[in-house]
Amino acid sequence: MLGEEVVVKGIVVESDLEGKHYELKVTDSGNLSKPEPYYVLYGEHNWQSYVGKEVVVEGTIFEGYSIYMKPGLKVTAVSLPGEKGNRTFKENLPYYVGLVLVAGLFGYYIFLRYFKK
Repeated sequence: MLGEEVVVKGIVVESDLEGKHYELKVTDSGNLSKPEPYYVLYGEHNWQSYVGKEVVVEGTIFEGYSIYMKPGLKVTAVSLPGEKGNRTFKENLPYYVGLVLVAGLFGYYIFLRYFKK
């Protein structure tokens, strides 16, 4: 039975209990209504590359039975906490100022080279 949509932050750990699988050790329960310390991770992701790292996981709680005796999390998206897809104008401002300065200097160079003789 699938439950609520959640966004949770935690550390991915590898477990060999009852067969190799990956779990999320919760560090920030986000919008979980009944947080548990560990969730079994389900989904087509390369969990091995995330072992030992803190990640932000989006998905759906699986509240059915499993051999692991822990609730599951059917994952739809995984990202590292520092990753951000879209940056705001304020965050990009130094980049924009740099572009304007370089373009201005290049324009001034062209002006001096070709038009001021």
